[in-house]
Amino acid sequence: MRSLEFAIEMEKEGEAFYRELANQCDQKSGINYIFTMLADDESKHRRVFMSIMQSNPEMMQDTKVLQEADNLFMKLRSENRAVDCGSDQVDLYKEALDMEIKSIDLYEQALLDMDDESGKSLLKRIITEEMKHKKILENIIEHVNRPNEWIEDAEFNQKEEY
Repeated sequence: MRSLEFAIEMEKEGEAFYRELANQCDQKSGINYIFTMLADDESKHRRVFMSIMQSNPEMMQDTKVLQEADNLFMKLRSENRAVDCGSDQVDLYKEALDMEIKSIDLYEQALLDMDDESGKSLLKRIITEEMKHKKILENIIEHVNRPNEWIEDAEFNQKEEY
């Protein structure tokens, strides 16, 4: 039970963090929509954990955030547009990524301690969604960092096209 209480708190903090990131991003970039969806997922996870604690696991709809994020990144790449969420955002994205990794680790440990099969099933689905969140954040970090890492020089013509 202690791990579920901790999970509820982590999801609450994650939701607040993603909503803050969404507020910092340019509304036109679409990335604020992704952060809002991530926040909504964290809120949904918190509700599911609370239902598991009350021995009344609720149904959970699958997230669509990964599909939405993939679509957004394909569009940004095709339009050669950057993600605009202010300066020095990479550290915040890395912090969010670290949060997701810690969540996955915690939930995998909680899975070992859980006896209830319906609770285990829900927890496995949450772990899968957190892995999707991790992938999204890795993509955001790569996209935001790319101009810093890409070098345009004839000497480095073997680099992939930017």
